[in-house]
Amino acid sequence: MYIDPAYQKLLDCGIRPSLQRIEIMRYLQTHKTHPTIDDIYVELKKRIPSVSRTTIYNTLRMFSEKGGALMITIDEHRVCYDGCTTPHAHFCCKECGHVFDLPDMQPPRTAKPIYRRLPHRRRAALLQRHLP
Repeated sequence: MYIDPAYQKLLDCGIRPSLQRIEIMRYLQTHKTHPTIDDIYVELKKRIPSVSRTTIYNTLRMFSEKGGALMITIDEHRVCYDGCTTPHAHFCCKECGHVFDLPDMQPPRTAKPIYRRLPHRRRAALLQRHLP
């Protein structure tokens, strides 16, 4: 029997599934772009006309509190979300603002090994590490 991965993730986190919660989780799981609330709102509004930014904000806050998503603070004006809750680090390119993952990152002795692994060796700032 097939169970939607977004639905299952909500159950695993102790979150009661609803249409909007499932759609928000599905969006996080299928878009690895570290979306903002506005990114999610623009896409979901096309499928669920009744969805509001407030609903998305409250849902994402609940997801991050219950372990269903990660909230990533870029700066005082920008917060994005990640549906991948396995151990990894987030980096932000100082030039273009793109947020990207560095999977399986173990705490290094220095930053050199990390920066060698970055795509295109971008100038980047470590935002957060999500380790077990």
